[in-house]
Amino acid sequence: LELQTTTGLPKVRSDKPVFVEHVMKCGGSSLCVDFSLQRDCRATLGANCRPDRVQVRFEKLIGKKWRAADITPEEAKMGLEAFDEEACNFVFSEMGLRRETNNFGPSMDRYRDLSSSFWDAYTTVLLVRDPWERYLSHLNQWGFIASKDVADGSISDAVLSDSHKVFGAFQVKILRQNFITQHLVPDFRRNPLNCSNEILEKAKNSVDRYDIVLDFKEYPEETSSILLKEFGIRSDNTSKAHERITKIKWPAPQK
Repeated sequence: LELQTTTGLPKVRSDKPVFVEHVMKCGGSSLCVDFSLQRDCRATLGANCRPDRVQVRFEKLIGKKWRAADITPEEAKMGLEAFDEEACNFVFSEMGLRRETNNFGPSMDRYRDLSSSFWDAYTTVLLVRDPWERYLSHLNQWGFIASKDVADGSISDAVLSDSHKVFGAFQVKILRQNFITQHLVPDFRRNPLNCSNEILEKAKNSVDRYDIVLDFKEYPEETSSILLKEFGIRSDNTSKAHERITKIKWPAPQK
């Protein structure tokens, strides 16, 4: 982020749509609000700016999905401009927990081939956060730990227990395994323990392939500066922004 701020971002082109990879609990919900309100559009705020309302029409018009590995710059631009009032020329992808252990389907092909046309079709943005903080944020959202415990560091060792009736449940355990970023490395989700040097190298290459990487928590000033400079967006990544969106209610883990 410091390098992006000081050296500039030569890959960014204003004529390309913006693609945001929203890793959950990294500030994507607030960024969705910022993009939507400041661009005066009708993106589905309750869906965190995922193009749920236009994706079927997009595919029918273009003949492929909006995040297909082989989508071209012309196709991405034409597809989103056709629904500009709703899509506002930006889309958010939020893989999260929805695919569970399946990340080896066609939607992951853009990570298998980092030279595919997808990477030139959009200005690509990746949201990141320290994985431990992200895990605790999830637990807090689900009501399993209190905000004050996170703030003062008084977190029980139980949050790391695979045998605990709550923290050992599948849906919580995979968060602890940093599952929600593992789609950046195709097929890794099939065996999360298989973290070799090769896997780590693939992960770094995937991150480096993005035009912009943002971290609201660790680098708030740099992140705000980049958003303003490159997109004309004034960041309001605060609780006030979250109050303006419809929160998704996740089911509690099995007890």
